[in-house]
Amino acid sequence: MKTTGNTILITGGSAGIGWEIAKAFSVSGNQVIITGRDEQRLANAASQLKNVTPIVMVYRPRKLLMRLFTLLKQTLLRCALVAQNRCFNYT
Repeated sequence: MKTTGNTILITGGSAGIGWEIAKAFSVSGNQVIITGRDEQRLANAASQLKNVTPIVMVYRPRKLLMRLFTLLKQTLLRCALVAQNRCFNYT
């Protein structure tokens, strides 16, 4: 995989490890999409980086996947990498 010019999707990308992953891909010249539950935290994270699109997501496993697939289909994004940083509790 080439390391620049990709579209990267990172769940839980507004803080911690997810934000560091987003930062690394952003400074390498990639288009980064970060998701999270807190709109303000996402906006803050995105404002600190270049080429980052924040998307507020409610983490329910099926709803999350369906919304992401719909988003990707509608915008015709081609993701080179999906980093599932946010863990799901299935109980």
